[in-house]
Amino acid sequence: AMGWSGDLLGDFKYGRATVLLDSYSTKVPPGVEGPILAGWGGCGAHIFDEEWREMCKEGKVSVSMVLERDLKRFPNVAFATVQGKEDETHIRFYKGIAQSWGLAEHTELTGPELYAGTNEEIASRQSVHPNFKIYYVDGPGHVFTNNPRLNTATSAGVTAPAPACQPTLLAWVTAFFAGEVVEDVCYGPAGRTPVAGTTDYCTVGDMIKCDVESMAPTAAAGIDPLGLAARSGASATSSPPLLPAGLSAACVALAVAAGAVAFRRLATPAKLEPALVEAGLAE
Repeated sequence: AMGWSGDLLGDFKYGRATVLLDSYSTKVPPGVEGPILAGWGGCGAHIFDEEWREMCKEGKVSVSMVLERDLKRFPNVAFATVQGKEDETHIRFYKGIAQSWGLAEHTELTGPELYAGTNEEIASRQSVHPNFKIYYVDGPGHVFTNNPRLNTATSAGVTAPAPACQPTLLAWVTAFFAGEVVEDVCYGPAGRTPVAGTTDYCTVGDMIKCDVESMAPTAAAGIDPLGLAARSGASATSSPPLLPAGLSAACVALAVAAGAVAFRRLATPAKLEPALVEAGLAE
C-alpha cells in the first residue's frame, strides 16, 4: 500500500479517498534500501516515471520517499498507519538485512530503538504533511487489519482494554474509513522526553489528549469511544465484524489484486538476502 497507493489514487476517480497502511515504519539500516530496490528489479515498477526510474537505478530511492511524494501529490487524501511500538517482525527483518550487508552495529536493534526511530520519522513527516496520522499499539504486534487483532487491539496492546479517553483500533479505523477526522493515538504520557530503553512515552503531535487518570485502561467490556455501535443499532458488547462498516469486500479485493499485480510487475530477484533465508523470512 505504501508504494502503490499513489498509482491507484491517480488511476481511479473518487469523491473521497483514504489510504491505510499497516505495520511498516520505514526504518531500515542506512544505505541499503535504494540498492536493494534497484538490485531486485523494482525500478521498472509502474509507480515510477522516467525521472524516478533513473533515480532508482542509481540507488537513490526509498519506500519512504515514494510515500512522501504521494502525500504531497494528494494533500486532500487522508493517509494513516497502524504500527506496533516494538514490532517484532519488523525488527527481525531489520536485523536480517543488517546481517546480510555486514552492518554489525545494526544487528541488535531493540524495540525501544525501533519506536524512537519511528517517532522521528513520523514527526518529520507530519511537520510537512498534516494529512498523515498514526495509531500506535503498545507491544510487539505486527499487522492488525487482516486478522482478528483488528477486533481486539487498543493503544494499550493487542488484547488490552482500551484507555477510557481513546478509541479502540477498530473504532478508529471505522471512523477513518467513514471520512471522519481522526487524531494520532498513542498509549503513554504525552510530550514526555524519550527515555532510552522504554516505550512508555508519546511524542506524536496531535495525539488525543488524555490526563493521567484516564490513561488507565478501563475494565468495562464493550467500550465504544466513538459511539459507533449506537449509530448502527448494534450492541457495544457484540462481536464486531472483521471489516469496518462501509469497507466492502470489493474494496479489499481491489487492494489484494493491486498488491498481486504490483508483485508480479517486479522482477524476481536472482538471489535472496542470505540472512533473510536463514531467518525464515523470505518466501
